[in-house]
Amino acid sequence: DSLYMDWKREDISKEEYHRFKERLAGQLRQTEQTIASLKAEMREASADGDSEDPYLTAFLTRGNIERLNRGLCVELLDTVWVHEGGEITMDVKFADPWLPARS
Repeated sequence: DSLYMDWKREDISKEEYHRFKERLAGQLRQTEQTIASLKAEMREASADGDSEDPYLTAFLTRGNIERLNRGLCVELLDTVWVHEGGEITMDVKFADPWLPARS
């Protein structure tokens, strides 16, 4: 809309208006195609039951977790470290693969 106003105020020529309009229309078509492609990928991912996140599955099978018990610890925790001074560090079984490893 502002492009049209620029043309009418004679800030740009008619040729520039049409050139910019064509470029913007092309960008809009490309963006719409990208959105459609991403939506299709999302539908495929949600329809594929085998690719569920094991972390999410473990929590969903447990329901609403109100307190930590031994069974839940065995299922979700890999290692529990107790340091001098009482500090506790836990390594979870389903750690995020994109996060850097703890040293």
